[in-house]
Amino acid sequence: MDDETVIKEILSIPQRCSICERIDRSEFDYMSEIQYQLTTSNDLKSDFLAKGFCNYHFWSIASLTTHEAVASMGAMLIENNSFPPNSCLVCEHLKTKEAEFLNEFIGDITVAAFENVDRSERRVCQPHFKSIIEHLDGEITESFSSIQRLHNEQLLRELKSFLKKRDRRLGRDKNERTSWWRAVEKLVGRKGMVTYKFSRSL
Repeated sequence: MDDETVIKEILSIPQRCSICERIDRSEFDYMSEIQYQLTTSNDLKSDFLAKGFCNYHFWSIASLTTHEAVASMGAMLIENNSFPPNSCLVCEHLKTKEAEFLNEFIGDITVAAFENVDRSERRVCQPHFKSIIEHLDGEITESFSSIQRLHNEQLLRELKSFLKKRDRRLGRDKNERTSWWRAVEKLVGRKGMVTYKFSRSL
């Protein structure tokens, strides 16, 4: 099964980190929004010249826009001798959105705990789990930790089943077939996945 097919299957399963999933959508929406504005908005041009894109997001945005837009961005940067290190318009946007999504998630599970509402289907990767747990206390911490353990155990069962069915691939269900990829996302979060996807595109 090729990577694209696997990714489509993964996106169809509601078992991803809910924060990573929102960041993915935000990343695509933001890049789609600014790819045209980069050649028409003076404010955005200034930001682009000052901050630029990281390598991954430059390749990503180039795949979304026209060849002419990419040529225009390249000309702007080269003409202004602008090769800003360690900065990226998209990464900065996503950092802000990630903080916003984390705060919303923390507020939501805190309210859910007090109102006795079940939020056990909302999964998070380990990096986001660590960020969230720092802001919880008491029974909410224990409840959230037990949900994370439950999700980890479920994924572990799927991984073991995936391995057990090594010689009969057609016998794997959708959860089993995508468990290996979801395990990577669970362990390293979206940022780790971005690095993986970028390295595979080179």
